[in-house]
Amino acid sequence: MLDDAKNENSIIVPRSREPLSFLLFTVYLLILIISALWILFTIHPAIPERVIENKTTYTDLTQRLEPAANNLKSDALSDIVYIRKQYKIPEESSTAPKPDQAKFGETYDPAVVQAVIDEAADLLEGQHFVWNQERSFFQNSPIGYYSDETILSVVWKEKVGNRVCTFAEVKVADGSQLRRALAGDSYSSSIQLKASDMARAVNAVVAINGDFYAFRQAGVVVYKRNLYRFSPSSLDTCFFTASGDMIFSHAGELKSAEATEQFIADNDIIFSTSFGPILVENGEIYHTSFYPVGEISSIFARSAIGKIDNLHYLMMVTSTETDSSGMHASDAAKIMYDNGCYMAYELDGGQTAVIVFNGLPANKIVYGAERTMSDILYFASAIPDAEE
Repeated sequence: MLDDAKNENSIIVPRSREPLSFLLFTVYLLILIISALWILFTIHPAIPERVIENKTTYTDLTQRLEPAANNLKSDALSDIVYIRKQYKIPEESSTAPKPDQAKFGETYDPAVVQAVIDEAADLLEGQHFVWNQERSFFQNSPIGYYSDETILSVVWKEKVGNRVCTFAEVKVADGSQLRRALAGDSYSSSIQLKASDMARAVNAVVAINGDFYAFRQAGVVVYKRNLYRFSPSSLDTCFFTASGDMIFSHAGELKSAEATEQFIADNDIIFSTSFGPILVENGEIYHTSFYPVGEISSIFARSAIGKIDNLHYLMMVTSTETDSSGMHASDAAKIMYDNGCYMAYELDGGQTAVIVFNGLPANKIVYGAERTMSDILYFASAIPDAEE
């Protein structure tokens, strides 16, 4: 599993090699004093970090203060030093901030996309972007992109052998930008919606179908830190943490609901998906000879999500632009592995398989129309609406 312990704290970079002026020191000291007083008078030492009754974990209030204090300094000292702003989507929010429509783009010129990637160097933090101008783009297909301070996403169609795959590569600034939405915003809701409708409702920049948990009773379902279903004997589970990590549990590995709840707490897990199988684990293709769902040895449209690096992900679905649109699960594993995924996991496929970008399906869907479903995974901008 990737080491996510990278230092994500903002780095203050003086714009001049001259010593900071007395004015700079005074302003900075004033901000620190105000922040300290805010903590002293608003955070009660008896406030618990974890509410046991409903198994909901809240970020420590001092950690919530850090981004606000950092951004206050960034604004106050913007003419003197550069301080990178920090943003986090509140865990309890049912929707994300609205993306800036002016920052979506679509082009047939790969050089335009490369320029957008180059401009996002601060967000990428030296990471290698998988998309490049030399990809085997599918004929006459546009490349979509979105970029702001907190998220970079590029969506494209590519010829892989005799198949067409739609990819979405995403780099975000904070783990809170990787989210799950359930139709009706509650577990076991009878509501089913199209992925595009759910994506628009939660302000997703880019989304992919989930595991369609309502279609079956097997698996482990975690949503907003709560364990709703515990039937782990037959399906692999992919857990997503508050820091944006992916953690796998193999079928039958979790032995009890109580142990699973402790596992959720210990690993700071926000939600899970339960379809599978695991495709790539710890940088190696994971071979599965038998699996009870997904008909892994048959030719079907596939859907997968993978992690490339810290807060850096790849989503893939097969499209129906050609007659050879489907593949085995092992083919999907190789594609995710070949594209740099350190961890990768299969989601529900067939007509469910869809990537939604800027509120619209990016791939040509099996049978030509979206299927209603119970859930999506999505990535969002973290910039508050008021700052757009």
